[in-house]
Amino acid sequence: MQKIVGAIILAAFVLAGCSTTVHEKAQGNLCTGTKKPYQVKGTWYTPQEHYEYKEIGTASWYGPKFHGRPKSCGEIFDMHGMSAAHKLLPIPSVVRVTNVQNGSTVKLLIDDRGPFVDDRIIDLSKGAATYLGLCNRGLGKVCVECLPEESKAFAKFVAKYGRYGRDPSGRSWEAIFREKFDNEDRISAPGLFQTIRPRRVQKNENWPGPRSVKSRQPFRRPAVKPMPVSDRSFTLPEEDVSEKEIDQLLNETRAYLGRKRA
Repeated sequence: MQKIVGAIILAAFVLAGCSTTVHEKAQGNLCTGTKKPYQVKGTWYTPQEHYEYKEIGTASWYGPKFHGRPKSCGEIFDMHGMSAAHKLLPIPSVVRVTNVQNGSTVKLLIDDRGPFVDDRIIDLSKGAATYLGLCNRGLGKVCVECLPEESKAFAKFVAKYGRYGRDPSGRSWEAIFREKFDNEDRISAPGLFQTIRPRRVQKNENWPGPRSVKSRQPFRRPAVKPMPVSDRSFTLPEEDVSEKEIDQLLNETRAYLGRKRA
């Protein structure tokens, strides 16, 4: 009998060790349409019901083609905003995206579906891609980690506005997130004034030094020297000059001026 009881206890421990972790479910009554299985280009996607997620992979970004069009959550897409799209994470979710190559990181809201390419794990708005240094390259390697506590807090806050989480005052999800939940990145909410710090210029020894005092003197036009009329020096006689001598003097003057112009 004791052997049977011991075997049962041992089996219970083994089963407990093999059991999978039970994840807490995401907000189920918010944007319910985004939580159902869907099909794109012949492929079916089943959104997960929890926030546990961490993956390293390729990120892309989307912009002008979708700017001004509604997202999966119903809001209008602003390509200059700071948001992202994911194929499986609950909407909304808060994720931390880190550029593996340069170390830049930012918190983003998942409020759209995509990218529908097998080798890409997240689609960034143009503003988010620019912030992370991926916009000019188009693609980049990133680490995406969902933040369960912040995701639950944000979803609970906007759920009080109804099934689609629409704030009666007209604030977007991104504005609410930046104002009330983003205490780390310090990114201004959309529509608010953002102070732009002047770029710090690094001193270079090869740069030219300050201009000399002499070069800062006011410009002075050089004095104009009088032009001689003729190379011939003569003294007028006391008596009257003949017309022939006057003509000869004029001819010499014209010849001199002709040589100067040439």
